[in-house]
Amino acid sequence: EALVDAPEKVNQDPYGEGWLIEIETAEGVDQLLDAAAYRSRLVELREEFRGRIEVLFGVELGLTPELVKAGIEGFRATKNRMSIETTKDGITILNDVYNSNPVSCKASLDILANAKGRRIAVLGFMGELGDYAEEGHREVGIHAAEKGIDVLYCIGLCCDYMADAAKKAGMKEVYYLETQEEFWEKGLPTLKEGDTILLKASRSREFEKTVAKLQGVN
Repeated sequence: EALVDAPEKVNQDPYGEGWLIEIETAEGVDQLLDAAAYRSRLVELREEFRGRIEVLFGVELGLTPELVKAGIEGFRATKNRMSIETTKDGITILNDVYNSNPVSCKASLDILANAKGRRIAVLGFMGELGDYAEEGHREVGIHAAEKGIDVLYCIGLCCDYMADAAKKAGMKEVYYLETQEEFWEKGLPTLKEGDTILLKASRSREFEKTVAKLQGVN
């Protein structure tokens, strides 16, 4: 008996980061998924979804729930892809600077929303959106407000749209800055022990420079 029915929908991700797949599992497979504890170390919706797919394929290939569980629990994020770091000052960094688009940025904000302490998002330009650029940046600003993020820094091209949308959605502490250097000057001194800060932007923005500043590396 097949473990997975034929996919109901298979659509290409409009932002170019993979495929969006909706599947329906056969009867009984959900219990096995629960038994395998398929959640990855990162509490992220997209990683949970990928973990679910990995469980299904693993079982189809004859792996035991224990082997599948061990493999997924051993997962470690690659550099700059939602890696969790801590500074010497007790600030938690959600380092997701490798790339960004509206879908992945909103997913990262979902993670930040579950953090303890003050939740700060430092977000930059999302490239290659074409005519959707303004709307996409506004969507992210609205999502930050809806998720209850405490502080939002919007840095660079098109991010004035993000800041404007967040404010209109009711967010109080929103800042638009033109450069990372402005954030280093105005934002870094406001951070304190117990804060969690998300950094995310398109690859071309080189937000890893701000990660280095947070870690005290010049």
